[in-house]
Amino acid sequence: MVLLAAVTALCAAEAQKQKVGIVLSGGGALGFGHIGVLQALEDNGIYPTIVAGTSMGALVGAMYANGLRPQEIFDLVKEEEFDRISKIITPSGLGRGSMGISNHKKVESMLRKYIPYNSFDSLRMPLYVCAANISKAEEEIVHSGGRLYEYLLASSSIPLVFEAVEMDSMYYVDGGVFNNLPAQAIRGKCTYLIGSNVNPEKYRPPIKSGKDAAARSLSILIYANTKPGIELCDFMIDVPSNYFYSPMDFKHFYEIYQIGYKAGLDYIKEHPEIVRKCKGKRPE
Repeated sequence: MVLLAAVTALCAAEAQKQKVGIVLSGGGALGFGHIGVLQALEDNGIYPTIVAGTSMGALVGAMYANGLRPQEIFDLVKEEEFDRISKIITPSGLGRGSMGISNHKKVESMLRKYIPYNSFDSLRMPLYVCAANISKAEEEIVHSGGRLYEYLLASSSIPLVFEAVEMDSMYYVDGGVFNNLPAQAIRGKCTYLIGSNVNPEKYRPPIKSGKDAAARSLSILIYANTKPGIELCDFMIDVPSNYFYSPMDFKHFYEIYQIGYKAGLDYIKEHPEIVRKCKGKRPE
């Protein structure tokens, strides 16, 4: 009887799994490439139904989890002019007591417009967001309850660029500080897990200046906490936009989107098993 109960419980757990999950990395403007990857997947009949993300990956993932199709996410970026850094950054100064150059007013306004309810539970599909609790020096992955806006803003709060987000006397910043590809959050909740990484280590520009050296050093640190997530994915799509652009190159939205779309199509062509295993019906 005990064995039967255990087998029954295991079968029930498997039945509750989503077929296809997707995890989207952080990367600032490079995260626009995720929209292209999602479009490439959908063009081939692959529709993830559970999402995890960090930073820009969390923002794109939230829109997708709320039922927006990739083309609709593409359109909202253009409509809200989020391909202009002046439409994202709201200067707050760096005076005494300031925690970043910009506050979150413009990004929060966008979230409220396209996601009407400030709750994870209001989304059409499960969403797991990674943020860095710098008060406790640990990552937090959140997927239920209220404060959806707050955790999305926290997850994408690049240190010094955006103000840290305060919740319950704790301060939060970009989830990439600890985990830039939080595959661990949904690995056990889906049969197949697809990763989209806009900071692939194998695509790095040459080092020609001190600025390049600093950027390269930062990328190495980020890769160190991305690698565990990469190893958990069944299919890993590398988007090489980081070879051509930086995380602050919002003006190159279309080019970065196209790089993501091409990376997705190329991966599917080179790994046709992803379609065989992951193809399904578009969710209503």
